[in-house]
Amino acid sequence: MGESLPAEVGFVSPNAREYYTKQYKAKVEGDRPVVLVIKTVVLGNRRPYNLSVEVNVVSSNMTMEPQEAFQNGTPYVGEESLSKRIVTKVQSELAKRRKNKNLFDDFRAF
Repeated sequence: MGESLPAEVGFVSPNAREYYTKQYKAKVEGDRPVVLVIKTVVLGNRRPYNLSVEVNVVSSNMTMEPQEAFQNGTPYVGEESLSKRIVTKVQSELAKRRKNKNLFDDFRAF
């Protein structure tokens, strides 16, 4: 799923359901570049999975781990299409893998 995100994955939760990107600069029309961290969460236990995507602006001088930087950032509301593009890419990646079982499909809580 990391290849579907616009930046390199910086942290994956132990259950492989939460992904945080490393901090990256995004160019926004008419504004100077902002530093963003994206949190993507795969929800549900069966296909089709629901996704939650949150984008936060962080201070460019933060040297924290991605999940810490995300929690200390502020929600980015400048470009709603960014989240929509990420959801579309991730959903298409998950759909491509339909033939091959993966970690999510094999995960059993008990």
